[in-house]
Amino acid sequence: TALSTSQPVINQRYFEIDEDTWTSSGGAKLNELVKDDFEIEVSVKTDWDKFKKSKQKYAGVVVLNGLHFGIICKIDDLGRRLIAGEVWTEVNGKNHNEVIQIELDHNDKDTDWRNIKFTYIKNKSITLETKEGKKTKELSGNIIDYQHAYLWLGCCDNHLSAPDEYRGNWFGKVKKLKVKGKNKTFADFDFKRKTRYKIYDKSGNGNHLMKKFINEKGHVMVF
Repeated sequence: TALSTSQPVINQRYFEIDEDTWTSSGGAKLNELVKDDFEIEVSVKTDWDKFKKSKQKYAGVVVLNGLHFGIICKIDDLGRRLIAGEVWTEVNGKNHNEVIQIELDHNDKDTDWRNIKFTYIKNKSITLETKEGKKTKELSGNIIDYQHAYLWLGCCDNHLSAPDEYRGNWFGKVKKLKVKGKNKTFADFDFKRKTRYKIYDKSGNGNHLMKKFINEKGHVMVF
């Protein structure tokens, strides 16, 4: 019942919710979600070995693209494994990266299911919570415009226009994902009801995850 994204990067499958996802019954739209407080909860198994072999420094678990906003796995220059929560703000007319990081113990193989919670309080703070603990960072300014961003599962951004170094392809498995706005659930996935191309959103909002596939020629196929 888990979504596996542990394929070679060139054949990796990603899932997205686009900015205009909504339902006629008044479901939540992604560009409305980012206007206020929201929360992402996800249960994952990261394949750190494949991640290290990919030579990437970061990989997106659940991320809004552009200047990355969400949950990211990292390996630093010393080889340490990190879970990070990030967003970008505008400070004195310049973009500023707001980051909180939780380091994994070097003896922790991290092979069990890991719950990660990322909470954004509008233009005030971000909070990251894992089994290791909880960290909060006060923001230095208002966040940049994410109104036209896509929400990605398994990478940071896989539009064809995205440079390779910004794609952040993640390796691992996901079994639960829930995105909640300030007053209601935006999307809820347990990965039990799915097709080859879509993961069903059980929240009733119709914000299903759609598969995006990069073929061997580098073309993006959306199903």
